[in-house]
Amino acid sequence: MSKTEKPARQKGSRIGIAARIYAALGVLTVLTIAASLVAWFSYGRVGSTVADMVERKMPVVELALELSQAATASTALAPRFMEVQSVRERATLTGEFDKVEARQFELVRKIGEQGNVDNKKAQAALDNLSRQINDINDLTGERLRVAAEAATALDKLGKAYDNFSKAASGEAEQAKFAVTFGFKDLVAMSGEALSSAVNTLMDRDFAIFDLAKTLQTDVNEMVGLLREVAQITDKDRLDTAGLRFKVLAFRLRSTLEEAEKVAPNKVRSDAVQRLIEVGEGTEGLVDIRARDITTREGINRGLTEVDQAAAQLRSEVDALVQGARGDAQAAAASTQTLIETSKLWLGIIGLGSLVVALALSLFYVRRQIVGRLNRLWAATRAIADGALETVVDTKGNDEISDISKSVLLFRDNAVALR
Repeated sequence: MSKTEKPARQKGSRIGIAARIYAALGVLTVLTIAASLVAWFSYGRVGSTVADMVERKMPVVELALELSQAATASTALAPRFMEVQSVRERATLTGEFDKVEARQFELVRKIGEQGNVDNKKAQAALDNLSRQINDINDLTGERLRVAAEAATALDKLGKAYDNFSKAASGEAEQAKFAVTFGFKDLVAMSGEALSSAVNTLMDRDFAIFDLAKTLQTDVNEMVGLLREVAQITDKDRLDTAGLRFKVLAFRLRSTLEEAEKVAPNKVRSDAVQRLIEVGEGTEGLVDIRARDITTREGINRGLTEVDQAAAQLRSEVDALVQGARGDAQAAAASTQTLIETSKLWLGIIGLGSLVVALALSLFYVRRQIVGRLNRLWAATRAIADGALETVVDTKGNDEISDISKSVLLFRDNAVALR
């Protein structure tokens, strides 16, 4: 019996088992890479969002809250300018405000730089608040200057009153002495001498005494009025006191003019003129008090405007905080959406990988490789045991089919040699 010829290989394109396995592994690798890319992209987005919140959003919130606290501190400093009583106190308070103001401007600058937000409105509100407080500071300086002028005027008033008292009291005592002894002299007089002495007593001594007392009364009223003016805080009351001062000054000048006609006294005249000058004119106590009241009214208006400017600044700061928080919440929501989407894609890719793996296992590896190898192994075992009629499956165009054809050739040769 002749040997069976070796079966010829099938011609044409051939895809071997190794290529198919590599292709299957390639598909799984591609799916794994896709899953890794999705995870990498998701983690990258989460990382960038967290970094943005840590490096930009949260610092903006912290800086804005600190700015709000600084604005509250600067606003609290404004009423303290009303309590300042000396240049040193004002300088100390101004130094405190300058530090708070510098900190506020630095915070606004940092918010604009770190947060990459529009801080123009907050800057404008801060400029307005600083301007209002600086205006109050300037008015405080004016108030201190006015207070110094008032103290100087009161000092002049005291000195002028002392000078007048010395001059007027001596003059009144002399007039009283002249009247007293004049009456005593009348007892020993008669005729024309008596008539002349009476006329002198009435026209001169009595007039001098009466004018001295009138001047003292008017001067005392003037001094009391000016000291009252120094304490007035109401504009209407000051206007009324100013009118009283003008009337009293006119009366004093008239009385002084009559006294000068009867008994000239330069010391007394100068003292009365200085008393009147303390109250009148642009450097007079009445005008000084009017300027002080106007200054205090300006400070009170300024405090109201400071409150309004502070409220505006707080509103702008709240807007910055809300904006930063809104951005952070939007970024968190976007990140959460991305995470959910990534989870979905990872699930789909994982499920796809599982389906591909199961499909390869069940429909290719099990049927095309494991099943055929088991059949080939069974056929080979049977032929080795002598069952030469065993059917050998040679379908396919791969390494297993080549082995099957070799086994078939081995079987046919064994049959031929029997």
